[in-house]
Amino acid sequence: MAWSDLPIDLLCCISSHLHVLDFLRFSAVCTSWNFGLANNALFRIKCRASPWLCLPSNVGEVSDTLTFCDLTMKKEEGDIDCCLRFSSLGSHIFGRRCFGSKDGWLVTLDQIDLQHRLFNPLTKAEISLPSLFTIPEDQWHRIEPQYALDSHVEFYYDEKQPSFAADAKSFRDLYFQKIVISSNDPFGTAVIVYGLSKLLAMAKPCDHAWVLGPQLLPYHIDQSEEFEDVYFHEEEQLFYAITHFSAVLAFDLDGNNVKLVCQAIQDPLPTDSSCRNYIAFLS
Repeated sequence: MAWSDLPIDLLCCISSHLHVLDFLRFSAVCTSWNFGLANNALFRIKCRASPWLCLPSNVGEVSDTLTFCDLTMKKEEGDIDCCLRFSSLGSHIFGRRCFGSKDGWLVTLDQIDLQHRLFNPLTKAEISLPSLFTIPEDQWHRIEPQYALDSHVEFYYDEKQPSFAADAKSFRDLYFQKIVISSNDPFGTAVIVYGLSKLLAMAKPCDHAWVLGPQLLPYHIDQSEEFEDVYFHEEEQLFYAITHFSAVLAFDLDGNNVKLVCQAIQDPLPTDSSCRNYIAFLS
């Protein structure tokens, strides 16, 4: 049997023991192995998980290159550079901020059209989510762009909170807190924490617009119940969200079956507004 004729099941077994770089070398051996990599979702070919740290560009630098640090590589392993660079990414990352990742896919957000995209730096594949301009108006927010004479967005303002105004970049970085996705395919669900009041909104790549997510009644008459973190639990197929006063909410991929897992436990008066709550599950 020739190397190119190895069965898919055996390729799956081999690839499961390889880190990403060895996986890429593995795919370059012959055309049949390369076909297996290109169709890894179809044949369930996966490489061994390897944590990468995405390194920021220098201040003021406009780059079409992403740099990652492979945390599994040790400097004593010869002259191997633990920094991995992906260049010529162009519009995939230009003017976009990375808001998170899922199984090797980055969640990016453009500062002009406010559209999230899932981006795979290895294959350059993209999956688009609806523009954040489609988030429904609620009782706290009504965001409108202010255009300059040359038709570009000069700044954004909130009609319901006149004191808020920000240029395009600052608006993107301040107004949208976090986005979490359930899977990196066209059928996954995305949940975003957004707005000055930190609400939840949900969407799928096939949707035309975002919908408002689950909400909680205010914990205190003078305090709004702001969401600060959201987490997707793979085994339970549930999203968990935590508020500023430590209330924890669970809901499914469609935003239904909402359950209050933990009541608010903090006293709203001495709570430091600079402190944030996060969700983590211990294995």
